[in-house]
Amino acid sequence: MKVCTSCGAPASTGIRKCLACGSASFLYVCENCGTRFTSLDCPQCGVLHETHEKVCPNCGRHTFDAKCPDCDKDLVGVAPIRAEIPPETYAVHAGEGVYRSDEFDQQQAKQKKK
Repeated sequence: MKVCTSCGAPASTGIRKCLACGSASFLYVCENCGTRFTSLDCPQCGVLHETHEKVCPNCGRHTFDAKCPDCDKDLVGVAPIRAEIPPETYAVHAGEGVYRSDEFDQQQAKQKKK
């Protein structure tokens, strides 16, 4: 998982600036062991950053690898346990009460007419 180093807010892979504080500095938190790091892989357990845990449909083994270590089944097409839901979609109640500026103007005009 990618998080902002300044405020700790979670961020999607493609985000370049934190949506909470505007910082451009990020680090990764390993989904396997919880270690915080900035390299390509976790220094504690070796899991690559942005890699998600999968369950082998053949034998049920939980792994972060592309192939099951027990039965050698290819896991490339298997969905991860934790779905890739961008944190931006739920961080502020999914845009509850947020309007684009033109929508806000339209809402104000409607209320004045009433």
